[in-house]
Amino acid sequence: KYLSQHIRKELLMPKHAVIPKLLKYVSTSGVFIVFGFLLLEYQEDLYSIGDISVFQFFSISLLILIGLTLNGSKLNRIVTNFGLRMETKEWLGLSSMTTALNNIFFKAGSIATSNYLKKKYNFPYSSFAGTFLGDQFVILFIAAFIGGIVSLYLGLTKYQELLLVFLGLAFAITLLFFLMRGGIKLPQGKNRVFDLLKNSTYSFNTILKDKNLLYSLGIHNTFLIITIGFRLYATCSILH
Repeated sequence: KYLSQHIRKELLMPKHAVIPKLLKYVSTSGVFIVFGFLLLEYQEDLYSIGDISVFQFFSISLLILIGLTLNGSKLNRIVTNFGLRMETKEWLGLSSMTTALNNIFFKAGSIATSNYLKKKYNFPYSSFAGTFLGDQFVILFIAAFIGGIVSLYLGLTKYQELLLVFLGLAFAITLLFFLMRGGIKLPQGKNRVFDLLKNSTYSFNTILKDKNLLYSLGIHNTFLIITIGFRLYATCSILH
């Protein structure tokens, strides 16, 4: 009975609504097909996971939980700045969903999170895009800064070729520093597209001009990068 009602509903649906649904089914199927192909292609490499020790299992699990908590706390800090109030289980759940879906399909988790915030809190997609971009600038700046220090140390002690990497990162740090100080300014205009861009740039500039928020994101992202580094080390040790 449910199936017949569902089919009748699909048949009565306007053509312009059927096409997006079809694209959603095709894209979802494509994700699972690609995932299955990757499992078959690299199945021999996955056998080494069977040798994982109890210590390695709990270490990688702890690092993943720390990463989820940091991402969730960071999301909560950002939306709080825009007047939203989320419960702990909410931002932790969104962080877990974002990480899981992003690992299946590029930025699928971020899109799902923005959709959740839009439906429950009426937080505009454009504002989410602006905050996401601002956070990415902070991540890039910190990653370039840490990478610059490490590449300079290794370049002076062991691997001289890494000095070129340091110069590249130093240029990136300088560029990001001036971009983050100035923000984005748009000319005057009135239309739907311009309004969306205006909301995005407002959210972007809000992050970069709020020193307390910027420092908070800096601390969160610094610990995130360190956690990711330990996760990479732990994963490599598990895979020998």
